This record gives sequence, structure tokens and C-alpha cells, in this order.
Amino acid sequence: MPDELDIELFRPGTFTAAGGRNLDFSADTLAQIAAGYDPAAYDAPVVVGHPAGDAPAYGWVKGLRIEGGRLKATLHKIDPAFAELVKDGKYRKVSASFYMPDHPNNPKPGALSLRHVGFLGAQPPAVKGLKPVEFAEGDRVDRVAVVEADGFADFAEGGATMAELLAQVRALSNQVNELRARNADFAETERAAKSRENRAFVATLVKEGRFWPGFADGMAAFLDSLDGPGHVIEFAEHGETVTRSGGEFMRDFLRRQPVTIHFGELAAPDAAAVGEHATEDELAERIAGFVESERAAGRTVSYSDALRAVTLSRNA
Repeated sequence: MPDELDIELFRPGTFTAAGGRNLDFSADTLAQIAAGYDPAAYDAPVVVGHPAGDAPAYGWVKGLRIEGGRLKATLHKIDPAFAELVKDGKYRKVSASFYMPDHPNNPKPGALSLRHVGFLGAQPPAVKGLKPVEFAEGDRVDRVAVVEADGFADFAEGGATMAELLAQVRALSNQVNELRARNADFAETERAAKSRENRAFVATLVKEGRFWPGFADGMAAFLDSLDGPGHVIEFAEHGETVTRSGGEFMRDFLRRQPVTIHFGELAAPDAAAVGEHATEDELAERIAGFVESERAAGRTVSYSDALRAVTLSRNA
């Protein structure tokens, strides 16, 4: 490390202290700090971290100046052993600590004053965007700016103001709500598509004669409910445990039903007497009603017998 080293300490901005208070470091404020620094009155030390006042100094701040809108410091009388530790990467960050205007030890009462320059190890930066230190050998140390507690102020990482943090929270909340809305829309689209599939499936069963048309709408709605969340069943099949949704199981069950309804018979001459303009559903309702009335009377009839009975009753 050279006998003297110029480093970048601070940049203008409004920073939030740990207690929630915002402190403004304007360009004018930084200029006042630079102009007010007098090493003859108070020689700010170069230290490790942000220690108490009795910690050893490994160098001193010779002077402060404004360059390119940033507060810069010239360090001198740097301890050679400490310089080697920095070169070896033991301390890769630098932080500036300032006295608050009303601190009793402030050498410039009523104004912010530089307290010390701390070299840090693993501590994360509190103010980003400062230029790294460039050593003659090409080593680099990242810049950090912190104003401490105990009569100082500890600034939040990144220098965000409370208003900026609240804006970020609102933006994240809006993103979450948007994702929830998209998820709900997707779920509704998926549910509607599945419902159309169920109705087409039942219509195919009816066409094949595996299911009675009068119950088609009810079965489609029933399949919709079985496809909902939470309807999962486990059972043994061929010596293995099978996990399926209720809808999948019911559709497989219905597919395996034998053909029991032959609609060709419904178009026989006798069936025409049921009504010239009777729809398939109306015919199914009449037959189902006849079956139920017979069952209530203690008699069991097949759908074929019910068809004949309905046909004869209309033809009489």
C-alpha cells in the first residue's frame, strides 16, 4: 500500500437510519463535511470495523475533498502490517462513520463530522454504488458508508428511504395479487375445459348405449365434482397400490359398462306412438318415471319392459 491513498467515502442521497429516521446527505452536506474537516483539530483514524474510541489506529485521514460529486479522503501514515492484511483480502470493504451534529464529542458542533474510516471484513455494505479502492498492486476494496448508533445513526443497506421501501412493498404486493388473479383465471379455464370433456364423455357413453340419456347431465356434473381438489383414492390393483382421482376412477368404471340400451329398438313402429315430436330426453324421463312408479309399488321392471309399457299406454 502506498504512503498515501485516495479513497471514495460517501455519495449524496437520503438514507434511512435503524430507528426509521431519514437523513439527507446532499451534495452541499458532503461539501460542508469536507470543508469542515481539520486534522489539526481532530485527526480521524483508520480503524478496523466501527470500534470504541480506545481501539488502535492503523492510519489517519489527512484530508477530505469533493470530487465528481463524491466525498473522498486521503489516508496516510498507514501501518505496514495492516496494509499487508488489506492486500491479502482480510478487509475488503471500507466504511465512513460520522458524528451527528449534537454529539458531545463532535469536533464541529452543529454539523456532521467524520469520526473514523473503518475497514470491514464480512460486514455487508450499507450504501452501494461507491467506487472500489484501487491499490498500486491492483488490489480492490469495496466502499461502504455507515453512520453508527450511540449518538450516530445506523443506515439501512442500499440507502433506501422509507417511502422507497413502502413503494417496493406495494409493488411486490401488486405482483402477488396479479399472480393470484392469473392463477384463479387459469384454474377456472382448466375447470371449464374439464367440464366440457366430461359432457363429451357422457354423450359418447349415451351414444354407445352404455348410459341412460335421462341421467347424462347429472353424471357430467357428478364427474365435475370428482375432478375437484381432494378427491383422490388409493386401491390395490394387480398386487400394486394405485392412486387415482375420483373422476378418473368413475370414467374408467363407466367405460367398462356393457351396452344395455339399443336405440334402434326405440325407433320401432310401436315407439312412434309415444309422440311424434317426443325428444330422446322426454322419452327417457317417461320411462324412468314408469320404472320408479313400479318400484314404489314393489315391482321390478326392466327398461325394455318400461319402454313397451309407455308405448302401449300412449297408443291406447
